[in-house]
Amino acid sequence: MSARGDEPGLDLDPGSGRPEAPPDPVEAERWLRVRALFEEAVERDPEEWPDLLAATPEEDRALLARLLSADRTSEPLLDHSPDQLAADLFSAEEPLPHQIGPYRVLRLLGRGGMGQVLLARREDASDEPDVALKLVRRGMDSEDVLRRFRAERQILARLTHPNIARLLDGGIATDGRPYFVMECVHGSPITTHCETQRLSLESRLRLFADACSAVEHAHERGFVHRDLKPR
Repeated sequence: MSARGDEPGLDLDPGSGRPEAPPDPVEAERWLRVRALFEEAVERDPEEWPDLLAATPEEDRALLARLLSADRTSEPLLDHSPDQLAADLFSAEEPLPHQIGPYRVLRLLGRGGMGQVLLARREDASDEPDVALKLVRRGMDSEDVLRRFRAERQILARLTHPNIARLLDGGIATDGRPYFVMECVHGSPITTHCETQRLSLESRLRLFADACSAVEHAHERGFVHRDLKPR
C-alpha cells in the first residue's frame, strides 16, 4: 500500500511486512495549473517571461520554465496530451551521481516530480545492507520543495514502527542538494502480491490490517496521509 501527499509514502512489502517510500508522482492538479500559466505565457512577449516566472509559485516555477524552454523547439507542445507531456518532462534522464556523502550509488530505484530514489551502499560499511537514498532532483531545489523535503525527513525521524521503513541517515550532497537514507525494502505492491499468491480474503484482510497499523502509528503522532493507494 502506498500513500502520497506531503507526508512520506508507504509501500507495503508482503515479504517483510514493512513499507517503503516511493517517489512522489506528478499531480494532475499541478499540471493543469502550470499548463494554464504556460498558455498565458505563450500569448505574451518572451521578454515578459522572466517577470512571469518570478511571479510563479516556487513549486511550479521549474516546470513552467522547462515548458517555455521546450516551446522554442519546432515541435508544438500542446499537440501532445497533458499526461504524455508531463511524463516526458519528468522522466528526462538525469545522470546518476557516483557518490553521495559516504554512500556509493548502485542504481536508480525510482523517480518522481520532486526527487529520485537511489539504491546505495555505504562505502565504509560494506557488510551492512543496501539502503534507499532519496535525493532532491536537480532543478527542483526551490525553497518550497526543500521545505517539504525537510518536513518529510522530520516526519520519518519520529516514526518507529515495524511496518514502516526506518530513517537511517541524512546529509547534504556536494552540489548542495539534501538527501536522506532509509531502509531498502524489496517487494511488490500489495495488490500484485495478493493476486499472484492467490491469497484468501482472510489473508488479504490481515495484510490490510498491517498497513492500517502503520498508518495509525503516523496518525497518532499528528501526521495524516491524504492520498492512500494500494500501489
